[in-house]
Amino acid sequence: PSTDSKAHGTGERIRERPTILVVDDTPDNLNLLSHLFKDEYRVRIAHNGQKALSICQSDTPPDLVLLDIMMPGMDGFEVAKSMRGHPSSEQIPVVFVTALTDEASRLKGMELGAVDFVTKPINPDALRLKIRNFMRYVELHRQLQADYDGMMDAAKLKEDVEHITRHDMKGPL
Repeated sequence: PSTDSKAHGTGERIRERPTILVVDDTPDNLNLLSHLFKDEYRVRIAHNGQKALSICQSDTPPDLVLLDIMMPGMDGFEVAKSMRGHPSSEQIPVVFVTALTDEASRLKGMELGAVDFVTKPINPDALRLKIRNFMRYVELHRQLQADYDGMMDAAKLKEDVEHITRHDMKGPL
């Protein structure tokens, strides 16, 4: 995969294509969703909630999570709740992709910070467009944050130069 942008400064990692994490306990669903997005994004998969959390809370969290709700062990609601409680994953957008169609489930998903709630069977074209729109927003947010960080670095540098200049001017020539 080609790198979309180079790192500026230290501490930033070189970003490749945005990453989507697909979480579902059904292999067919993992396969369908990963193939739907593999041409535009880096796709990672997790077959259970615990694996999803370990990926989301790692040093390289995904940019967006497509999350099934009904999974054995830790369900999607628990995953989303745990994500919101961890600094590495609290800001990652979550789209629930689920067979649940009731309003109570939809509301619970939204209360947990989901950006969307898509019911199965999915419409592949509609889901692809939704995700593309979300990813455009994610990229815009990332660029704004990078611009802000750059402005803060420049302001700190200017302040340091002014401090050094003032300090040196007070000393003997």
